[in-house]
Amino acid sequence: MVLLQGTHTQGKSRNLRNPPKQTLQVSCVEVQRSLKNRTKTLLHRRKQIIEEWASGPYDWTGADAFAFSGVLRPYADDLDERDRLLELEQERRARWLRKQFPHEMWRIPVLTSLLLPEVGACYMNGAHYATIIMCQAVVESVIRRKAKGSEAQYWRLVRRLASEGTLTKREKIDLLWLSRIRNPSLHTGNYDKYAKALTRGLMPMIANGKVTEKSVIESDCRRAIKTVVQLLHHLCPEPSEQHF
Repeated sequence: MVLLQGTHTQGKSRNLRNPPKQTLQVSCVEVQRSLKNRTKTLLHRRKQIIEEWASGPYDWTGADAFAFSGVLRPYADDLDERDRLLELEQERRARWLRKQFPHEMWRIPVLTSLLLPEVGACYMNGAHYATIIMCQAVVESVIRRKAKGSEAQYWRLVRRLASEGTLTKREKIDLLWLSRIRNPSLHTGNYDKYAKALTRGLMPMIANGKVTEKSVIESDCRRAIKTVVQLLHHLCPEPSEQHF
């Protein structure tokens, strides 16, 4: 907590509740400058520790706990540049998201309506693993309601609904793929699953014979979101006028 005090004038006591405006402005600038300098120091220390730990032959890496507050980003030391890059990425993802969702009404389960906004929020902020997990949560909330609350294993349920004609062949393939992509991120005890989840977040994509800055998991996110949109478009069509 920073205590901002008023100036002490002759014949008057200090007014801690209502400090002079000029003093308050100067103090706020000093606080901001101090925070920025401290953050730069943490960035430098963080990079040194991570480089030292990453050079070891272990399946571990170093991370300053403060980085997980969302204030620090690994791709920019300068704070202003970090914010600019983050805004550009969010704008790029927002443009893509707007193209995926049709201009139509959906009659969806209440739980689905609570989960669906988090899909977009995760993707917008580059939380790729979280995006995959939330997409799986959305599709399960829909198909289990369609199956009257069935608690059957997910893959069995998907195949059953496909055999009954509730799901198309394409939807069956996409839903089973989504489950296979999500599972390694949640169940990482098996080394093969752990490696699979890890590499999708680290492995860059190849486009036109060149390595890009995008990771494979971002492509997974886009396919997962398209799967969600298609499922809702098919199973939760626009309600008739009697529902309004």
